[in-house]
Amino acid sequence: MLLPLLMGLGAATLPDQRLDDSRTLRTRGLPPLLKAMHEAARADAKIGYILPGPDSASSVGGWELLGGSDSSLIASPRIGLESRNPHGEHQLALDVGGQLRGRAERLAFWVEARMVTAQSSDSRISWDGQYQEFQEEGANSRLDYTSFSRWEGKLAFESGLGRIGLGRARQHWGPSYSYPLVLGAATPPMPLFDWTTTWRDLRVRVLWADLSIDGAGTFRQNSRSRSLYGHRYEWLAADWLTLGASELLILHDRQEPAALLPFAPLFMEKGQGLENDNNGELSFDVDVRPLEGWRVYGEFLVDDVSEPTSLFNDLWKNRWALTVGTQAAFKVHQADLGAILEWSRVEPWVYAHYEPNTAQATHQGFILGNPSGPNSLSVKATTYGAWSGFHLESSLEWVWKGTDPGSRWTDAQADNNVSQKTFLAGTGDLACRGELHLGYSHAYGSIWLDLAKVFASADLQRVRPSAPIAARLELAY
Repeated sequence: MLLPLLMGLGAATLPDQRLDDSRTLRTRGLPPLLKAMHEAARADAKIGYILPGPDSASSVGGWELLGGSDSSLIASPRIGLESRNPHGEHQLALDVGGQLRGRAERLAFWVEARMVTAQSSDSRISWDGQYQEFQEEGANSRLDYTSFSRWEGKLAFESGLGRIGLGRARQHWGPSYSYPLVLGAATPPMPLFDWTTTWRDLRVRVLWADLSIDGAGTFRQNSRSRSLYGHRYEWLAADWLTLGASELLILHDRQEPAALLPFAPLFMEKGQGLENDNNGELSFDVDVRPLEGWRVYGEFLVDDVSEPTSLFNDLWKNRWALTVGTQAAFKVHQADLGAILEWSRVEPWVYAHYEPNTAQATHQGFILGNPSGPNSLSVKATTYGAWSGFHLESSLEWVWKGTDPGSRWTDAQADNNVSQKTFLAGTGDLACRGELHLGYSHAYGSIWLDLAKVFASADLQRVRPSAPIAARLELAY
């Protein structure tokens, strides 16, 4: 009975777009996530935040290896030269790679791969926050240098039951740009399976992903893994209103196939297992567009609760977070301009767990949600623009961070503990950072200049090193 639904006819649609944060090796134009948020603010239609696939018309052309009315295969080779100074040391890097994308009947895919060779660095972590390999001059090498490889990709199958995807990529859920509470694009790519289906104005995504305990590559000390199960529900209620809900179940070293069912309540499924081996999150979000080019949105997350009426008291186990934001997006002549302001509060112990190195809401040392982490108050103002090949993004961010227990996602507390929490207690730290990203693209070339200034620093447990100055030249066909 299911076979006709699975094999139902339907045109292939490209898998979700490639998401990258602004500090990775990148291509041209505004970051894909920022561009998608800008288009959502200006759209006079029902908008969801299960992000669609990339528009092939806006991608770099590439060579059409195969073509037809219902199929295509396009290759886009790329080469880039980048100069950065992480930790104050100059580092020159060369990367070579490309993107391959295609579709045929109900199948579609994209894959992007790069190999990077850089001057030797004292940092054990590359500027995108992931691992890098070291070669030292000697018997096995004639030069001192570092190198690493990166790839992401998605394969999608369009069926009568919806779109089924498989690959290695980032996920970003909800309307927030800088401070999503459940899943954000700043997390490194993860191996995943997802299923997205639409029924009238209701959109549902089911996600399974494999999360690493503590880092990547040769720097992983713990070979065990976390399994992530997620459900994302969106109701496109009106042209000006989108309502959403997200829930996560994180299991340590075990699986729960029933959690793949889109109607399975994960917060109830969590109660069927051992508390020391699982973690759960539930959030609700709303996105209102009162005028064309203006979004107002918010997301509220419950990480854990002793009982519902006491959620906002000072017991450490009552953990919640809130993000509110607004975006203005304009079209002035041929220029796209916009600004985003977000405020986020994350209570102590959010994203943490009872047992160290088990079911924390992290992947390779990065928090899945708000990167400021538990016991933090964050404000970020972002402005951006794109016009005739020029693109700009600037931001100023303040993060107030507590320092007492529960301020780090690696902190642990026994389930039966009755300790109290105090928001932003301890000595308290303030982090303040300004960034400016300038770029210009023409034909097959793209050049970037990145500037960053850290005015004050705090322990945010971010693995990615700081790079105050960076310049990049890229050629892509």
